[in-house]
Amino acid sequence: EWNNITLRPARSGHINDRNLSKGDWVEVESGRTNPWYGKVLKKIKGGSNDRNIAVKWLGRMLPKSQGDFWAWRGGSHFIEIEAIREVSEDLFHPVTCRTLLATHKHIPLFCRAKTCTEDC
Repeated sequence: EWNNITLRPARSGHINDRNLSKGDWVEVESGRTNPWYGKVLKKIKGGSNDRNIAVKWLGRMLPKSQGDFWAWRGGSHFIEIEAIREVSEDLFHPVTCRTLLATHKHIPLFCRAKTCTEDC
């Protein structure tokens, strides 16, 4: 639970077009130690190739020792649905801490729900 909001369970395992929606947060296989995170911008049905999910990417803003805070980074790309490891509306939530927002003006910040200490 976060700020009196019940978090919905993430969808993982076999993810298909039916359980993926525009606006969902996703954890994506990167081929490296750490996955990539982003938000689904759009889905193209029946495209000419397998890369039919547009994802806008997040990047870590601060060293993890200062909190698990993220911001939009790196634009967006089309990916294959098979690269998605986890889907959830609640994988991230907006940062609301005034002190943190004051030091990062004009940058929307997000906190990863799994590691949230409620300092955000």
